[in-house]
Amino acid sequence: MNADAHRELLASYAELDAELAELQPSCRACGRCCDFRTHDNVLYASQLERETLRTAQGANSNAPAGICPYLSADRCAARAFRTLGCRTHFCTDEAAAKGQALYEKYRKQIAEISRKHNMEWDYRPVLEWLRENQAQ
Repeated sequence: MNADAHRELLASYAELDAELAELQPSCRACGRCCDFRTHDNVLYASQLERETLRTAQGANSNAPAGICPYLSADRCAARAFRTLGCRTHFCTDEAAAKGQALYEKYRKQIAEISRKHNMEWDYRPVLEWLRENQAQ
């Protein structure tokens, strides 16, 4: 893991979180969005985001397929390290539209951080990658 890229990503996440706080998108913190079996969404993330997420503690290695292993008692155990897609996904249509616009803006920032640090732009499903790399 490139420590400088990791720090830059977390700084970008902090900027995004500040923008989201101003928008005040509604979130019931119910955890339904982390159960990918209940909807057709697939969470994708870059190599940098996945490696940063993996530094979080609290993954449940016995989580059923289709459920984020960081979901614990309807809360995210990896909240500070969660991916861009997690941060910008909202259940209501109004908030979802705002989240999508912010997703595009910050995806470009994350791609630039990755390029700057010579990291491959390997954009793939997060849950599959986590399961493949749990033992490592």
